[in-house]
Amino acid sequence: MVKGNQLVPTEGQILPRAIPSSCNPWSFSLLTVYGANQHRIPLDALLSEPHKLHSMRRENGKVLLEVSHDRSNIKIWLNPAVNFLADKVVMETGDSADAGTIGTHAVSRFVELLPGIFFPEGVEVSIEDKKTKAITLRIGASFTDIAIDRPLPATAFDFRFPPNLLVGDGVNNRMMKTDAQGQPTIQAKARSGELLRLGLGEIVPQTPKEPPGGGTVTQEEPRSWNRWILPASFLLLGLAGVIWTTRRILSKKRSQAPEQP
Repeated sequence: MVKGNQLVPTEGQILPRAIPSSCNPWSFSLLTVYGANQHRIPLDALLSEPHKLHSMRRENGKVLLEVSHDRSNIKIWLNPAVNFLADKVVMETGDSADAGTIGTHAVSRFVELLPGIFFPEGVEVSIEDKKTKAITLRIGASFTDIAIDRPLPATAFDFRFPPNLLVGDGVNNRMMKTDAQGQPTIQAKARSGELLRLGLGEIVPQTPKEPPGGGTVTQEEPRSWNRWILPASFLLLGLAGVIWTTRRILSKKRSQAPEQP
């Protein structure tokens, strides 16, 4: 992977479902785009979510679909020569001309697996900074050994990292090394012996610190301040009901009291 002019080594990642991966075959094959409520969704789901359809027209023999929602402006080129698969997707983020990015996914070649059934074999991805016009990220992705309707062995979806691989564990926010069986069980350390933790775009050494006062490290996350919102809402609703009932009773008593001569 090339980020700007700097070569950034990537080895392995463990990420929560909600966090996008930098190696996403669904994204690289142009089968998903930015969703209004989720990071990436298929095209049919995009058109089922709240969106604006700006245009759908023919352009150079292809169908150009222009859609937008709160997260992105999206252009999708559907190619009839490959059974209307997308061969180019441009996704723009940011609220102004000089804020945000423009991401372009373009298929360089398709493979015909069966008559009339195609799949992207090579894809070029680039990210452009809208303000500087500089390409900040460029990725070339290729798919090999593509097959369709082939029986799969029971272990087809078993995944294991290679041994001695540096793996970023985004679930537990730590850096791990894989053991001889390919399992990320070894805490990764720098040459100085310091533990490595995940950083934004870099690996940052971190020295373990003892808690002050000789205490123990808490095993539970601090409770969020907004945990009181729901109980407080019910309490206010109850008080409002009591006030309304009291005023109604008093009003009824006053209306039933005999008038003074």
